[in-house]
Amino acid sequence: MKDMLPAIKASLSQRTNIVKIVAGLCIFAFAYTYLNYTLILFKVYYRWTAAGDIENALRNSFGYLLQALVLLIFFVTSSKKILVTVTTFVAGSAFTNKAYEQILGGYIDSDVMRWLLTEARQFGSAFHEFLVPFLIAGAKVAVVIIMFLIVRSILHPLFFAGKSNSTGFVKALSVVLTMIFVSGEVLLASGLPQANETSAYSLAIHSLFETYPLRTKVNIAPTESPNVVNKIVWVVDESTTAKGADLT
Repeated sequence: MKDMLPAIKASLSQRTNIVKIVAGLCIFAFAYTYLNYTLILFKVYYRWTAAGDIENALRNSFGYLLQALVLLIFFVTSSKKILVTVTTFVAGSAFTNKAYEQILGGYIDSDVMRWLLTEARQFGSAFHEFLVPFLIAGAKVAVVIIMFLIVRSILHPLFFAGKSNSTGFVKALSVVLTMIFVSGEVLLASGLPQANETSAYSLAIHSLFETYPLRTKVNIAPTESPNVVNKIVWVVDESTTAKGADLT
């Protein structure tokens, strides 16, 4: 019987580790889905069910899955300084997206980001006017961050118990900025959607530094009188099919 005790303990320890891994992955999946709920709703679920665009729905799903995997790796494997830096940047982008979602019910894309940056001077008044939605958004982000840290506390000891993994602040910041901006550029170049944990930074950078083509001068007075246009016809395509709309 005594000879069997080590084997029993090892078996129980192995099963316990498997349970911890499954629990950690489930918690992370719930937190990540909650963080990106609106994006997943519009770009995956509605894409699939309403537009019938299964190809883009699957492509968007792959993009979110890839970003979730990268974030999970960072939270589980990073040193404490990198973890703090990652958490700070993720919280900032998540709060920006969640606050907009809480107030207006949509998600931030490049057009919305340009508008937000244009109206940034009104942030003080907006914060006072929408204080409650801002607080709710902050609470939601706090819940997500806490769940990510719980996942870290569960999974990190299983793979890195007793290992020293110290990193300087400059290196930590460099790693995180590389993760955010390089991954953002790769996603934009490949046409994949960017998730809420990093999208605010990439969208802001592109909005601030984008350039527009020079417009040719237009004569104010008509040059071909008397053939003056007196009617304008607007043709609006309101279809929601995959062929009639491009909502990637």
